[in-house]
This record gives sequence, C-alpha cells and structure tokens, in this order.
Amino acid sequence: MELKYIWINEFNIIENLGFNFNHSDKHRFNYNLKILELLPNERLPLDFGPNITGVTAIAGENGSGKSSLCEAVLSSTATYTNGGFGFDRPFKGIVCYGNHIFIYKELTVKNIGNLEKNGYKVIFFNDSPFEDMKAEWRKTFMKGGFIYYSNILDYRSALNELNLANISTFEALKSSYLYSTSYQKQPLFNQENENRDKDKHNSLQIHYNVEGNRIVKLYLNHFELVSFIKVRYFLIKNTYSGNNRWLDLDKISIKNANLDYNWLRSIKQIPITILNMIFDNTQQPINIDKKIKIEPVLFKKAIKHLYRYNLIAAISILNGQLPEHKIIYDFVYSSHIEDDHRFKQEISKLLRLYDLIIDHSKGLDGDEFDPNFLKSYLEETEDWRFYLIENWYLENNEKNRALLLDFIALETRLLQGDSPFRRITNLNITPLSSGEHSMLTFFSRIQDVVDRYTTGIDEKERLILFIDEGEVGFHPAWKRVYFKMLLDFLNKCKYKFQIILTTHSPYLLSDLPAENILLIQRGENGKTKLLDSNEFKTFGSNIHELLATSFFLHNGFMGEFAKQKIEELVLFFKGENENYTKESAKKLISLIGDEIIALRLTDMYNERFNEPIQTDEAEYLMWLSAEIERVQLKVKK
Repeated sequence: MELKYIWINEFNIIENLGFNFNHSDKHRFNYNLKILELLPNERLPLDFGPNITGVTAIAGENGSGKSSLCEAVLSSTATYTNGGFGFDRPFKGIVCYGNHIFIYKELTVKNIGNLEKNGYKVIFFNDSPFEDMKAEWRKTFMKGGFIYYSNILDYRSALNELNLANISTFEALKSSYLYSTSYQKQPLFNQENENRDKDKHNSLQIHYNVEGNRIVKLYLNHFELVSFIKVRYFLIKNTYSGNNRWLDLDKISIKNANLDYNWLRSIKQIPITILNMIFDNTQQPINIDKKIKIEPVLFKKAIKHLYRYNLIAAISILNGQLPEHKIIYDFVYSSHIEDDHRFKQEISKLLRLYDLIIDHSKGLDGDEFDPNFLKSYLEETEDWRFYLIENWYLENNEKNRALLLDFIALETRLLQGDSPFRRITNLNITPLSSGEHSMLTFFSRIQDVVDRYTTGIDEKERLILFIDEGEVGFHPAWKRVYFKMLLDFLNKCKYKFQIILTTHSPYLLSDLPAENILLIQRGENGKTKLLDSNEFKTFGSNIHELLATSFFLHNGFMGEFAKQKIEELVLFFKGENENYTKESAKKLISLIGDEIIALRLTDMYNERFNEPIQTDEAEYLMWLSAEIERVQLKVKK
C-alpha cells in the first residue's frame, strides 16, 4: 500500500492544502473543494532500487509545517492493523492510500463516478479514515505498515498510532525497558518492594544498553554499510541474576508451588560462590578503601562458570522447572550436559563460542581496581564484585566479528521463548563519537523494527518510512552520502518501502528532482504555503544555490557575526565609524576566507590609507591558477 495524497482541511498551521507524495501508481491528485481531479503521474528516469516505490522530501524553513504534515498523515492513516483500529482525534480531509480514497463526510466531491471508473474505492467517513474497514479489505491493509524516526527530543515525536512503529529517540527513552534485561529504578504500579534485592537502573542506563545491543547487531550484519566507522572494540557486558530480569529464579517458584525453597536458595547462592574464587571468599561492601588486585586466569575462569550458571538458569525459567542439584553443578563447573538433552549440540557450541570470546577479550587483567569508583553509579548495588565482570573488550577484526555474530544468533535462538528480547549478554561498541553514534542509531533502529515485523504475527509487505530530519548530528561529509546509504540499506531488506523525509539538508535535495520534493514555507497569513515544483530545480544542483532557494537563505551564506564585522569594516573604510585602526583592519582582512571579499576589502584599505597590503605574487598566481581550474575556464596562452 502506498500513500498517494492527503488534503487537510485544518491541522495546526496547515489549512485547505493538498499534498501529493511520490509513488509508483498512475495518478496525482488535486482537490478544488468540489472536484478531486486525477492528474497524470509522470515517471521520471530515476531508479531508487527494487525495494523503493517512491521518495518524497519535505523541505522548507523552520516553522513552515513539515512536522505538522508528518503528524497529520500518521494520525489519520497509521491507525489500522491486524484487524484492529484505533485513532486519537478526528480528521477532516481526504486520504488516498493504495486504491482507496477516504473522504470526510462533510466535504463535497462531485466526481465520485469518475474516481470509481478509474479503479478507486471511495469511502466517506465520520471521524477517521479507517473507522469502518470491511472484512474483505483487511488482508490488503494489514500488509501495509508505518515507521517513524526522529532523533530529536521533542514531545511531538510521541506518536502512538496502532499501525505505527515509532522508533524516535523520544519514544525509545520511554519504551526501552520493554526490550531491556535491566530492572527499573522506578518500580511500576507503585510496587515498592518488587525486586528490592536487585540492581536497578534508571531510564538512561537502560536506554544505553538497549541501544548498544541494536547497534552491535547492525554493525555485524551490515558491516559493508558502516565499515567506514572505525570501531576499536566490542564491549561484552556480562550480566547476572541481580541485574538481568530474565535470570530471576523466583519466577520458577511462582509457577511451581512444590519447589523446595532451601534447594532454590542454594542454587541462587552459586554466583556468590563463583565470585569467592577470585576475591578471597569475601563479599566486601562497596565502600571499602583498599584497591583490589585482579588475577587474570581466575577472573576469566569465574566469568565462564558464571555464564554457564546464567544459561542453565535462563533455560530452566523457560521450561518452568529446575534440574536436579547435581546436574546444575556439573553443568556450571564441568560443562557437562545430559546426553538426552534436546539442545545438547546447540548448548555445547554456544559455550565454545562464549569461551573463545572471553579468551580473546581484555578486561581488568593485571590491574588494580578501586571499588569506590562505583559509589555514585551503583548506589543500590548489593555486591560491587558483579560489576567487575561487566565490561570486557573484544577487538574489532574479521575473525571476532564472525565469532560474535554466531554467538548472538545462537544465544537468541536458545533463549527466545515467549519473548524475542531475552538475553544473557549485553553488547555495545566503543569508542564512538556523537556523530558516529547518531549514524549507527539511525540504521540500527530501522533494522530492529524490520526484524520485529519479520518475526512477528503481522504479515507486512509494504512499509511507509517517515524520517524526520534523520541527518541531524551528521558531519557534512556524511550528509552528502546519507541518502544513498539509506537506499542501499533498504534495497537489501525483504520489504517494499515508500520513503517520506523532512530535511534541512541541501545535499539531500540535490539527490532528488523537484517532482519528489514538497517545498513549503510559512505564508504572510501564518499558514503553510506549498510552492510549485516547476519554479525550482534541485537534482544535481550546487548546495549553495539550494540553500538560497529551497531553504530561503536570503541573507547570504556566512555567519551573522562575521557578516556584521565585515560590514563594520566597510563602514570604517568609508570613514563612518572608528571601530578599527589601520593595523586591526589589516589584520581582520587577513582572516577572511572568501578571496573575493578579501580582495575587495584590500582595495578599500588601499583607497583609505594609500598603502597596499603586501601580497606574495607567487602565492597569488597559484591561487589564480587553482580558481581558473576549479571553474574550468579555458585561457588562451
């Protein structure tokens, strides 16, 4: 299903305005308050790839209505999936989605017969377009879905429609706990005693861990896409029952009333026993003053034992029962698996993979550790020793990437059960700049929702991807390649995509013809105004020209502070102020990067002081030669 057109009676600053989106079908539309005209949808000689059915960029100045348009579209169309319907507010307008045209009941459309003759199903609605879906349409509409991405912390990103996967940062901060291994610092439903003996994390800590797992998964599965980001280490974050909600053995006791609690208590003591191997049998408090010496061989051995305990605990929770005491001990300390265990081969392989990862990783080997470091970060931690196992550094190379990819896939397959988010091991990448993190976050969230659609109950085939200023935080060099990277990425997915983007990037507009761009501005009446695409050209254009036209930069391309100082200097040369001296004026001219402006100011300096600024003739000729070559002028010799 593709979104073809929306006409909005009134939504925020948008009033009586229609928008055509780029799509693969034969019609565009125009509503004149009486007739919904069908116009030819000319196909341009541009191929965005086999999975891309259409691309529309929404551009314009701040406050022109870009985000309002996205919000209006999603709140009116992303409302129906899997046989269910939901909507938050009434919509007065027209939506053409697929071969259906939904029209608000009070609007006049006099050419219904012509629309139906051209293959459209016309439905009048009272409040929201999909409020009265018929059974025979459901399979068609179920196969379409919506995704919304924004990396800007803005309450307007809190879109919560039934058929919308909201992967904005605002929404991720609220919902990361659903996909996390962590216990929340703030208990749900005011259950103050729930998980009172667990290590609880705040929302930012939880979000950081969830984001890290997504990023590592993207990096490993799409290394060719993001290999230009130089990652030194993968961060292996081991967990235990006190900080991993999937390892809570009390869940078994709830299901099994006949469970021997003394037996359960002894099993839950195993992690403490393992740590006592390397910390002199002492569970020391977090406020101790002396530093701890780490013995590397014992440390790695203990971590491997602890992983085996975590694994058998997780599998036991999935099965709803614990094995016999001896079976658990043999597995934890000797890696012995019962011969008749149905997952014996998979478990054996997983343990081998984990051991290799730890053997190849670096932790606190040979270093002294000061537990006081954890005081502020782990104020609710029962036993600080568990956090010495959390951060292990696996070097990023081809062999380790393959190792880690196999490990993640196998652990996920063994533990998924009734939730695809069960994990024993958390992962992250280090170090990353903020721009690198933004780039990986953008693609990893899209990958994550595509994976969820693939493994979920919804049979999606076509997805409409809304991206609200996805290039925020990118270096200009990355903004230049961002759109091509997005196309390369989506064309390797299993779904068809219609892409709708808002942007402030001239690079993105230079990748699209004007027919694919909705250029809007705020009119004199304060309402959104849509410009005619025939009035401008964008594809392959110089970004400076696009800044002047598509983003309405009528005041030039330099910073306002520099502009003001140069204007003051001009007035000084004209004798209209005394803001500079002869020496300071000469120094300021030497700072100016635009050669044409600098040369003109040099002339003005000479006119006032009758003293030309000395220039290096050889340097000037080199610059002139480079400029001639840059603009490809042919000079007769």
